Amino acid sequence: MSSHRNALKLLGCCLELSRPALVYEDVENGPLCDMYGFISLSPSWNMRLKVAKETASAITYLHTAFARPIIHRGIAPSNILIDKDSIPKLCNFDQAITIPEGETHVQVNIITGANFYLEHAYALSGIVTEHTDIYSFGVVLLFLISGKRPSSSSIHDDEQSFPNYVRNLFERERFMELVDPKILEEEGGINEEKEVQLQAFLKLAWICLKENGEDRPLMIDVAKELVKIERSAR
Repeated sequence: MSSHRNALKLLGCCLELSRPALVYEDVENGPLCDMYGFISLSPSWNMRLKVAKETASAITYLHTAFARPIIHRGIAPSNILIDKDSIPKLCNFDQAITIPEGETHVQVNIITGANFYLEHAYALSGIVTEHTDIYSFGVVLLFLISGKRPSSSSIHDDEQSFPNYVRNLFERERFMELVDPKILEEEGGINEEKEVQLQAFLKLAWICLKENGEDRPLMIDVAKELVKIERSAR
């Protein structure tokens, strides 16, 4: 993965410690989840869209560039680092797993991944498919556009999960309530073109969160749709 622009580059191994340590490139702005915390980047809509598009490219590479698809199993803002040029770097591949040739899934005994980003079916059964990553990426998309973590008290309680919260808004055609007010307040406001982009982005995120994995798009199609959404503003 070190050859991919949107993956954290492995530089080498340090043998001067009590245990060997992998050495990676330095990424100045830290994890994506910190973009809305102590790092005052105040990301614009275009920056968020760029991060989504390029992260999708890295995940697509994992799923399609090798003889056996590689499933990351940890897609979450904490595993997406942002460099000084706002380029996202997917990292932490230690829990990645390959799907055997000729198979569509693999069974695991230990469930790993970030809470609230885990596919429900995978969390219950231990069955890993390409859709496992796609679900997690759908939650990342919602995080990017809303600026809220799925664990936020404003959208999550004991009776309502993040996907259910999103589902309720979609069913009532109130999905624009998911958009971060900072996006709505950007210079120029919300014109028709931008509103179409936001709706397309939210629809894509929602499709990625479909309960049945077979109803979700493949990662390569998600990546293509994000490119299409970005180009629609030019």
